[in-house]
Amino acid sequence: MKLLKNQASERVIDELRASLTAGGSLDVASPDLILFAYGELQEALRRLSSCRLILPFAHATAQSLLGSDLDRGYRNQLSAHQLARHFAAWFTQLWGALPANADGKEALLAQLSELTARREPSLIYALTLYHLFKDRGDELDEDKIVKSATGIRNTVVWKKLYKFQRDGVVGAIAKLERLGGCIIAHSVGLGKTFEALTAILQQHGLENVRSL
Repeated sequence: MKLLKNQASERVIDELRASLTAGGSLDVASPDLILFAYGELQEALRRLSSCRLILPFAHATAQSLLGSDLDRGYRNQLSAHQLARHFAAWFTQLWGALPANADGKEALLAQLSELTARREPSLIYALTLYHLFKDRGDELDEDKIVKSATGIRNTVVWKKLYKFQRDGVVGAIAKLERLGGCIIAHSVGLGKTFEALTAILQQHGLENVRSL
């Protein structure tokens, strides 16, 4: 048995590269499976005759296959989609034995399928914004932002707004008060004019300002 620190000159991946031979076999027991580790070794792994993996799938997700923040450099190469497809093909071909849980293979393949599935650009854009701003702690409180003294909730325009439009108004008012200006950038036909009008009504009611 040889213990490696997995740092500097004692890296597990270098030991594997030297040990994996054509027609050989590999048994792995690991708390994690990271797709990029397969990417570094995929040529050597394809030459094996057999491979057995013992992995805990109780809390594994498709996201966990992409590693941690330490793997950000690999993520930035945008190769996960292709690696997931290659890994799924190799995994299906060489998997010769499973631990007691016979669902392990299907679970891993399901996670790989999720990674390789096509995503709409709008979903990617929305998820990017969500992860950028989810921890800012500036959630909007309608009751605090929309001042009842203006009577804005009794106006015809407010009552005709949909919920998402009211959320837009609340966000606009909050930014007007904090930053002195804002941009309402909904797509065409989603009610930007009515949202802007409602925000102006509150500002006019509070400060009696002229608005264009």
